[in-house]
Amino acid sequence: KVNGTSKMLSFDEDGEVLNAKYDIVNFIADEGYFREVGYWTPGKGVRIEDEVVFSGRSMKVPSYQIDSLEKRHLILGVDVDPPFVQVDEGCGSGNGCYSGYCISLVEELSNELGFSYEFVRPSDGTWGGLAKD
Repeated sequence: KVNGTSKMLSFDEDGEVLNAKYDIVNFIADEGYFREVGYWTPGKGVRIEDEVVFSGRSMKVPSYQIDSLEKRHLILGVDVDPPFVQVDEGCGSGNGCYSGYCISLVEELSNELGFSYEFVRPSDGTWGGLAKD
């Protein structure tokens, strides 16, 4: 068992999360916040329970959606949160310096879907969060 950000997590002998439930959030760019619109669980898959708002406050799915990630390069923001994302000490910089559940997931998706990626961390360490003052 691991004390995760939002709850205790249990893993089986293969490292799979037993009580997994992941929130699906919608970023409302012009107001700068996330709102929960659904969730994913291993047993139920994806469940969308609220309307998704797209860029420009539109409820219509954009026509520019892509059909494949193959040959695309993604820049993925990461934050250290063991066991999901860990920094391997003394490694320098680059993708090889990270490990953990989420890193393994990205590596596997990259292999399956044919995209390349790089991990970046926020220069201010806060992801643009509110300052205390």
